[in-house]
Amino acid sequence: MNVLYQKGGAVLLCVGSLFTTGCSRDSVAGVEDQLVGRWEWVETTLPTDSLKLTPALVGHTSAVEFDRRGRARFYQDNSMTGAAQFTLRRRSHRKQLIVYHGYRAHQFYTVVGNHLYLRDTDAEGRGHLFARKRPVSSVAGNTVSYPTQ
Repeated sequence: MNVLYQKGGAVLLCVGSLFTTGCSRDSVAGVEDQLVGRWEWVETTLPTDSLKLTPALVGHTSAVEFDRRGRARFYQDNSMTGAAQFTLRRRSHRKQLIVYHGYRAHQFYTVVGNHLYLRDTDAEGRGHLFARKRPVSSVAGNTVSYPTQ
């Protein structure tokens, strides 16, 4: 169980708490608009282990929210844990990269339908699966919010 706790902690560190500064950017345009929105963490795969980490297994939920101004916000258990400015780079026809500024953290990403696949570029190469969280609009207050679990 201690090993599981350590791996869960590494996932949360990797997915959320690495990013603790917020900045802005003019816009994220084109095909990359599909990345914009809130994504809830579903599972993480560790290449060196057959174990898949999930929110139920580690006891925490995580989410990431990408906006059109080039900011990513990271959440654990519905509380914001950090933010970072990011840019998107195309490495090849199939490889697209998220570069988080101020950190060595980079992740390859793919959006397929309502799923976001992230792969860490470090030696461990963890893979993370996220599902799109649909916003709930308030007609009376003209606000958009994301439902909590």
